[in-house]
Amino acid sequence: MSKMRRFVEEIQFKSAAVPKNWTGAASTSGYLQMKGFQSIVFVITTGAWAAGTAAVTVKEALTSGGGTAQSLDLDVYWLGGLADVMVETAVVSDTFNLSAANKRIVIQVNASQLDSADDYDFVQLLIASPGANADFYSVVAFGYNPALKTTPDLMQLL
Repeated sequence: MSKMRRFVEEIQFKSAAVPKNWTGAASTSGYLQMKGFQSIVFVITTGAWAAGTAAVTVKEALTSGGGTAQSLDLDVYWLGGLADVMVETAVVSDTFNLSAANKRIVIQVNASQLDSADDYDFVQLLIASPGANADFYSVVAFGYNPALKTTPDLMQLL
């Protein structure tokens, strides 16, 4: 009888944006390598939100340094309050906005979404400045592939 693997044995996770007040500042995760992962999931948690609007986008690149970066097509994300059921939400123009307190936002990037014909293998989450407002959030990135016997390490976040 084989031992059932635990969730933490099938994923890698890294902090992509530390919890803090992002007033007047943008955040960018480092480039994360998709190689070996079925998907990378970004989980954004907002805290207090004064009134800013921060655009969220995902880029794909050829290298960990962002070589030949381009926007990645996003169709949906999932949104919910901290204790609510997540609701699938459509994305228009590959970008959406953070604009409310105490929300969870989940973005799943599947390896099949990348421009594999041109060898794109890295993804990055970018959140624009919310402006001159006291707006708080954090981001954690999870790399996932249940088929692997060992889980590869995500690229170091910059």
